[in-house]
Amino acid sequence: MLAQIHLDDGWVGRRLTDIEDFSQSRVAFITRLGEARLPDRQMVYQEGDEVHLLTERMRLPELEQRLDAAPPQD
Repeated sequence: MLAQIHLDDGWVGRRLTDIEDFSQSRVAFITRLGEARLPDRQMVYQEGDEVHLLTERMRLPELEQRLDAAPPQD
């Protein structure tokens, strides 16, 4: 399913690939300043971005909880 996910502010400045790796889901696109953008490997999450993930429906509640928390420290 395609779902818009809220991310904790701790994800700001992290690559979208970090979000994909952590969530084991695919970032389908982001909305930045009102414009939909397809992600590339260099793109980072910025304050105000809306992230749209592709994931299995049954995993959505878990992902919402995990991504609404600060990311793990490297």
